[in-house]
Amino acid sequence: TAEYAGHAVGFVRLYCVTPGQWWLEGFRVDPQHQGPKIGSRLHNYAVDWWLAHGGGTLRLWTNAKRVKVHHLCERTGFVKTQERAFFAAAALFNSKGLGEMENVFTPLTPAEIPTATAFARAAPSLPLTGGLLDLSWTLTIPADSAFQQLLAWPDGRVFWWRNRQGLIGLWDNDEHDDLLPMLALAAGPVADLPALLHDFQRYAGQNGYLRVGWNAILTPEMESLLTAAGFARADENVN
Repeated sequence: TAEYAGHAVGFVRLYCVTPGQWWLEGFRVDPQHQGPKIGSRLHNYAVDWWLAHGGGTLRLWTNAKRVKVHHLCERTGFVKTQERAFFAAAALFNSKGLGEMENVFTPLTPAEIPTATAFARAAPSLPLTGGLLDLSWTLTIPADSAFQQLLAWPDGRVFWWRNRQGLIGLWDNDEHDDLLPMLALAAGPVADLPALLHDFQRYAGQNGYLRVGWNAILTPEMESLLTAAGFARADENVN
């Protein structure tokens, strides 16, 4: 927290998501105190603290339009690796009844977490989808501790898909008018991703959701796949 004349005028949050994987977020400065480079001091302090005490990898998200933040990050050694945007698709409702969805998704048990981590890291789809797992707007590499966190959340779910051909992680997003399940991870053969996404949409319809979402990487290949599966950009923000 940055303090001026006895008042908090800015803050930033730095925390360890999983071992060796750190996240910088919540970067805010009081609009009335943005002249004396308080934001730069906060950012530099957090990065210096991480260099001294953290280690591993430090990531952050910021809006594509926040050019000043981009320059600040570049000066402290950050490298832009990817852009992501929020995509959504309508849930699918099975007119033939719910029986067809039985055994499509099998809940991951805690004992299977190491197997799931190895599967996710070796999945052919990993480079296409950006290589990272989204823990509610926080990105990290697939790891045992990441799956443990997700399963510990009241709305966190991890499923095997169709006899372990694929793996999917979910969390609920309540930041919109309707509650929708978000993809934390979709892993498997690239050719199977369209079918996995359609089953995800059917899962949503079966469980009372109207839409599904994904903070997906912005590449021509990924956008083509999402469009084919019925997904579209849900807002104009790019991070």
